[in-house]
Amino acid sequence: SLVRVTVSLTNTGVLPTVNAIGRKTRRLAPTVIELEAVSERLVGGERVQRFDSIAGGETVYAEWLVVAGDGGGLTARVRSPRFGDREIGIEVGR
Repeated sequence: SLVRVTVSLTNTGVLPTVNAIGRKTRRLAPTVIELEAVSERLVGGERVQRFDSIAGGETVYAEWLVVAGDGGGLTARVRSPRFGDREIGIEVGR
């Protein structure tokens, strides 16, 4: 089945994740979301998506289209130099 996977990231603070000087000098790494699909096939969307800065109160979205079997699982990894790494398990086809 064809499944749309959406991961949202929200900066609940008031300051951006990377300030304007950090973006300009590119000294601070962006926030990265990577979809790790083992048996699923990626049909749409970039497997790795980067967000240079997320403003205070802003929500950003990463989306993919995958062909997945029933009961399959996906993993999205979020990496941020400022906030650390997170792993998100996603069940599809249920």
